[in-house]
Amino acid sequence: MNLAVLDYNVSFFRVRNVFQEGYNDPYLNSDVLGVQNLCKDLNPDVICFQEFFNDQNSQIYNSITRFGELGYQYYLMSSPRHDNGLNRGLITFSRFPIVKAGIIVQSENRYNGAIYTDLKIKEDTIRLINVHLNSMELHLSRRGNRNILSYFYDTYTNTNRIKQNQLNTISAFIDNSDIPIIVVGDFNDNQYSYTYKQLASRFANGQKESGNGLGLTYYSKIPLLAFRIDHLFYSHSIRSMEFKTLSNFDYSEHKPIWAKLSVN
Repeated sequence: MNLAVLDYNVSFFRVRNVFQEGYNDPYLNSDVLGVQNLCKDLNPDVICFQEFFNDQNSQIYNSITRFGELGYQYYLMSSPRHDNGLNRGLITFSRFPIVKAGIIVQSENRYNGAIYTDLKIKEDTIRLINVHLNSMELHLSRRGNRNILSYFYDTYTNTNRIKQNQLNTISAFIDNSDIPIIVVGDFNDNQYSYTYKQLASRFANGQKESGNGLGLTYYSKIPLLAFRIDHLFYSHSIRSMEFKTLSNFDYSEHKPIWAKLSVN
C-alpha cells in the first residue's frame, strides 16, 4: 500500500498581531491560508508540521478544525491548549486511525522535540516520528560581557549538547520499537552532520533514494546560502517511490517535502 507524507516547518504561519487589528484579515495572514490550500491540493495521507500554530477562536488560525474538515480526523499535538485558545508546536495529522501516540522528548520552549503516532493502515501498523530538533538562536542582547566569538561558541556548544540529548532520547525510543518506522521533520542539521549520519546508518532516506537535485529546504538570509535540514528517514522494509522538495512554496522559512512511500 502507498502512503503519501507531507512534512513542513510552517514557522508558526508567520502569525502577526495576535489579538490585534488585522489578526483576522486574510490579506495580512495569507501564509496560513496558503498552507491549508497546499494540503488540500496535495491531499496527503499524513501531514507532519513543526512550528504549528492554532487558535481555536480565530476564523483563520483555527487550523485543527480546518484540517479536520479536510478529512484529517486523527491528530496529535505536542503542546496543550492555553486558556486563551492558543497552542503551538509539533502536530501530526492522519487520515488513518492513530492507535497509540505520545511525546518522546520536549524542550523547555515546548515546541522543539519529537512526538510519535502509531498509524493503523489496513492490517499493518506504522510508527511515525515527527521531529524538530533545537536550532541555534543568537540573541546578542543577552551576551553580557562576552565578545561575539565567545558568545557564539557558547551558544553553539550548548545547542549541540541539547540536540545530542534529544537525539539520544529518540534513538533509545527507536531501539525499543518493533514495528516499521518513519522519522521525518526539521532536524536543524544538514546531510553532512553527525545527526544525519546517525540516522542514515539505520534508515533509508527519501532524498537519497528517489529525490532529485540538492533538495534544499532552508534558505538563509545570506544570499546564495541554503541547506537541506528537513529530512525523511524510514525502515528498510519501506520503499520510497517518489520524493520531492516543493521549492516553489514560500509560506514559511522552510520548504515542504513530500513523499510517496510503499509500506508493504
